[in-house]
Amino acid sequence: MVLNTQEGIRSASTQLIEVARALTFTRCQMIARLYLPSALPSIATGVHLSLIYAWVASVGAEYFMTVGPGIGGLIIAGRERFQMDLVILGILILGLVGFLINFGASAVETLLSPGRPA
Repeated sequence: MVLNTQEGIRSASTQLIEVARALTFTRCQMIARLYLPSALPSIATGVHLSLIYAWVASVGAEYFMTVGPGIGGLIIAGRERFQMDLVILGILILGLVGFLINFGASAVETLLSPGRPA
C-alpha cells in the first residue's frame, strides 16, 4: 500500500502542481485538492492487493496451524476422516469469500477512480 500511495503521489501532474503553486495553495490544500485525488486510484489498488494478500496469508496460516475451528480445520478434519464433502465445502467457502473480497474491492476501486478503465 505504501508503494502504491507513493507512486500515486508521484503521478500528480506537474502542470497541476505549477497551477497550485501559482494560486499559492497551502500545504493542506495541496494535499487535499491535488495529491490525494491524484493518489486515490493507486491507494485503492494498494488496498485491493493488500486484502487479497491478507486473505491468502490468513488462509495459509489457518491451514498450517489448525488451532481451533475454522475453514482450515474443516478441510483438515474432512481430509483426515476421508469426508470429501467437508473438504469440498471448505474449498467452496474459501473460494466464495475470496471472490467476495475481490469483487467488493474491485467495486470500491472502480468507484474511487471513475476515469480509469477497469
